[in-house]
Amino acid sequence: MTRFLKKPAAFMLIFIMLLGLMTTNASGYSGIALDVEDTRVYQSTTAYKLLSAFFLNANHAQNTYDGHYMVVYAKLTGKENSNKVFYIRDNDNTYSRSIKCSSSNALGALPGIEIGATVRVYGRIDISTFWSNDIEIKADKIEPTGMTTASEKSYMTINGVWIDKISMLNRNIEGKFSYKIPAGWATVERELPNVPGYQYKLNDLTGDGIAESLFVFYVDESYLEKPTDISNMKKVRKAIVEDILCNKHLSMYQSYIPFFDRDIEITKKSTDYASFTYYTGSYTERNVNRYNHRVEFAFIENDRKDGVCAILYVYNSAVHKDEIHLMMRMLAD
Repeated sequence: MTRFLKKPAAFMLIFIMLLGLMTTNASGYSGIALDVEDTRVYQSTTAYKLLSAFFLNANHAQNTYDGHYMVVYAKLTGKENSNKVFYIRDNDNTYSRSIKCSSSNALGALPGIEIGATVRVYGRIDISTFWSNDIEIKADKIEPTGMTTASEKSYMTINGVWIDKISMLNRNIEGKFSYKIPAGWATVERELPNVPGYQYKLNDLTGDGIAESLFVFYVDESYLEKPTDISNMKKVRKAIVEDILCNKHLSMYQSYIPFFDRDIEITKKSTDYASFTYYTGSYTERNVNRYNHRVEFAFIENDRKDGVCAILYVYNSAVHKDEIHLMMRMLAD
């Protein structure tokens, strides 16, 4: 089995930091908080920009936008009685063409929005050039807004949490892996002492005492007993999980991790998120059964495939889940 015997103290320290989070009991859990397909992040644009690109060069527009999840600022020009189909145009009526928006489910907000209202539409852009040029939005949500435009450097979750990419802070792990964080996280950031990476004690942002912390760290062959094991990322991922949650020297604690028989893979989209592999479970104190925390890992390989970045999320209540997804979205750029 792949083990990190060369630097065992590194992952021991992460484990000890986990114990410092144990402040409250956990409530019920469902799904995976780190799942990038469950909590979508939408890049901002406008109907005007989409139509301009489409009419200028449909093939180029397809390469640029097709498959992207975007929040589109526009004007509502029509809707069908089913509340599953509606139409939008650019706010200045520069183009006579409308963009069809369709949803597999009725959109509850649609009946209350008047024709001519300024809206933003969350959804996936579909551009086809096979038989004829066509543009459509597979809508997840529509809502009225007083805004008519937004920078394409801004991103938003479907819950309305947004961030300007320019305002985010750059972090680089040993020159081998880089990512961005919301500027406010700098106040709760601490460098991990024996493994390259950082901890973000997110519950300190709200001061509510409910355990919530994120770890971002990087592992390559220098942490393996056998450096050649880096070619088998599945073994490496499992070894990281085992060394953090199942360290035999901390016998008073036990972990329940029923996920070693399966990997939950998020397929990489050509124009959307990067590919993550997830492991999930709970962490419980053995003796008094007092603490029960959700523990999730998301792994992403670097471009050279000779190292892996691990995102470890420990929480009772996923208060900052949307901000975490905004951070994870930047890993795809």
